Parts: sequence; structure tokens; C-alpha cells
Amino acid sequence: MVEADASTSQASTRSQLKTWGQIANDAGFPDPFSLTPNLVFTVVGVLKRAGYRSAANYLEAAKRAHIEQGHAFSIQLKHACRLATIEAPNVILALPNRRRLSVSMQWLISCSGSPCHPGRACLVSAWWLLREIEASHARTRHVVL
Repeated sequence: MVEADASTSQASTRSQLKTWGQIANDAGFPDPFSLTPNLVFTVVGVLKRAGYRSAANYLEAAKRAHIEQGHAFSIQLKHACRLATIEAPNVILALPNRRRLSVSMQWLISCSGSPCHPGRACLVSAWWLLREIEASHARTRHVVL
């Protein structure tokens, strides 16, 4: 760890390095900071599977330790680090086409500014994977068939 780090982040970095080292050792890697693509995928995978939302921060600390110990940082290793930290997109499940919403939409119709056909609005929003804010601002002039 470099002295240039802020004193408030040094404890966090030490903790990240300790956790990285424990996971790597438990996975059978003798030197947790001599990074290889296999080591990176293994440790980051364990962190993600365990629910760590900041797995990329742990990898960044390990990369710094790897370089500070004099190890080369190859293009393959750089690529592996990038792939390991890419978040998988949320799985989008298809909407069942025969199932109707069990919620009564009658109260929506009586609200001012609500869609004339809320079921259709929901269907179109689902087709185009619109977020609430996008769907609520859509107007008929925005749609071209």
C-alpha cells in the first residue's frame, strides 16, 4: 500500500487485500497477488456470489498490490479484469401474454393525467422496456407506426 493513499482509505484497502488473499488462498492459489486470469475470475466470482457489491474495488486493490510487487500486468490480465467486473444485465423475463393484471385499473381512469387505456400503456411500456419516467412522459406524437 502506497503512502499516497488517504489515511481514511488505508484501513479499507487493507481489509480488501486481506479478504482477497483469504479467498485466493482458500481457492488454492499460493500467491494471491500474482494475478492470473483464472485467479481474477475465481476471486471476483466468489465475491459476486457472496453478494459483495464492490467486487471491482477488491480487484482494484489486488491489481495495485500485483503491480507494487513487481509483477507484469499483461494485456490478457487487463482483459480478464475488465470481463470479471462487467455486471451481467438483469434478466428480463417475457411477460405472459394471456395473463391480465389482477389490479383494477378503474381508479386510474378517473385520475387526471392518467392514460385513457392503462392496460395498453402498460403493454407498450413493457414492449419497449420503458422505465416509469420514460413511459409517463411519452405522448402520442412521440409514437410513429
